[in-house]
Amino acid sequence: MSAFCRSLFRPGRRWRLWCSLMALTHMLLGLVWNAVLIGGSHYFARHLRQPRVLKVMDRLTGCVFIGLAAKLALSRR
Repeated sequence: MSAFCRSLFRPGRRWRLWCSLMALTHMLLGLVWNAVLIGGSHYFARHLRQPRVLKVMDRLTGCVFIGLAAKLALSRR
């Protein structure tokens, strides 16, 4: 692991500190992204439960399944 990290930084630098900071940044960005996804799912859940939207989603899902079945039936395997 240290050989990998050392290849990213110039010699003489505090590479352990920089690796830790990069890992912390990655973790914080992940937390923010997950918070956005959770907040968005609560917002969209109300809209996606409407009967009209459910009907459209069911029809689209059916079309996808029919398309996949047709592709499978017409394949030469």
